[in-house]
Amino acid sequence: KINANNQGILTGTEKKYSYTDVSPIGGHNYYRLRMVDKDGHYTYSPITRIAYDEKTSVSIFPTINTGGNIYLRTSANLKNASVEIYDLAGKKIQEIKLQTNITAGQTLALPLNNNLLTKGTYLVICRSVETLVTKQMIINQ
Repeated sequence: KINANNQGILTGTEKKYSYTDVSPIGGHNYYRLRMVDKDGHYTYSPITRIAYDEKTSVSIFPTINTGGNIYLRTSANLKNASVEIYDLAGKKIQEIKLQTNITAGQTLALPLNNNLLTKGTYLVICRSVETLVTKQMIINQ
């Protein structure tokens, strides 16, 4: 079970759920949902294939951080990018939606919310239309 306790977000008569695979493997990843009704009957969604290119050149640094900023540098253009920070239990701690597209070679300083990040290990995910990159970061404050 993934996020078995996730109650979703109710919008009108429909609930919306989300899940982020913080450890995708290189190549193709396959996903499907098992949808369980209140009476216990279930159905499966169609299988969805997601290509994960671990060769994408996105750098997130420093990997050992004392708070303040993290920096994002890419060798390719990124559109509609965001950076998400997760603890090792998979809980989203912070999300930074970038206001502009990132040009190849550009380095951005992104502020960390030090009130939410305690000493420990986190996963930093940079996602855009073109890419998904996961890096590990240690907060040592």
